[in-house]
Amino acid sequence: RLAFTLGGIAFKDNMVDGEAWGKMKGGPEHPLTSGGLPWLSVDGGKKYGQSAAVARYVGKIAKYEGKALYPEDPLAALEVDGVMDAVK
Repeated sequence: RLAFTLGGIAFKDNMVDGEAWGKMKGGPEHPLTSGGLPWLSVDGGKKYGQSAAVARYVGKIAKYEGKALYPEDPLAALEVDGVMDAVK
């Protein structure tokens, strides 16, 4: 959510309670790429799961003060990934 907000990217945040999740899990609304929440649907199409993957994707397309949130330099990206892995 923070990456979307920093990047000025409009998004719809659908919060799901336990009862609704129980009905969705395993159904047609559930993405095949992961077993849980969250997931991202791009333009109402395919759903993509895993929060770190979604964060990296948004970081690559979002700009803040003219720069991408996720670095293009592989070494800098390695450092960011290490921090992301440490805090999840």
